[in-house]
Amino acid sequence: MQIRFSVRHACVFAMLVQPLIPVSPAAAQNSEHRYAGLVFDPFVRKTSSGEFEAWTAEEGGRIRYRSPSTGLWSFQTTPDEVKDTLHRIHFLPAGPDGQIGWAVGNNGWVLKTTNGGGTWSVIARIAELGFSPSGWEELYDVHFLNPLEGWLIGKHTFKYSTDGGLNWWPLIPYGGGLPWLNGHTNEALREFVWAPR
Repeated sequence: MQIRFSVRHACVFAMLVQPLIPVSPAAAQNSEHRYAGLVFDPFVRKTSSGEFEAWTAEEGGRIRYRSPSTGLWSFQTTPDEVKDTLHRIHFLPAGPDGQIGWAVGNNGWVLKTTNGGGTWSVIARIAELGFSPSGWEELYDVHFLNPLEGWLIGKHTFKYSTDGGLNWWPLIPYGGGLPWLNGHTNEALREFVWAPR
């Protein structure tokens, strides 16, 4: 017996099944942030009990968290003004500083959490070097060694912070003839810097 579904049948089926999908009541964002869209690179880490927890950076300024104990995904609270695509999340290793994390994305947004992602705040916004009509940098990646020292990379920028991400300074690597010495990077640089991750 062959079963065929039309687009209309598929939509009705999806509406009927949606209430059955477990959703955490901690979905704190408003409807502007909750549309379906692209999910970018997840950040996954092992907890001290050996389970895995994960965060995803998404379109619409959304960040989602997977609880290691229940397996449920829930939206985390991000600032209402951040409605752009977030590209990357980074947390410090599980332990005393494990509640501290950062997220970066389009339009120069740099977000930080100090409570494991329960709430995120804007701590910086990175201006673009004059190539974009919006005036803000497209940020691709962020990585911190400890609560103070970190780096971020974008379409035209490579910066470091020594104060947890509140302030960012241009990074000029050692050596000559590198593209970012002229004040901007190329997009391939992020693959070079964080390829082993």
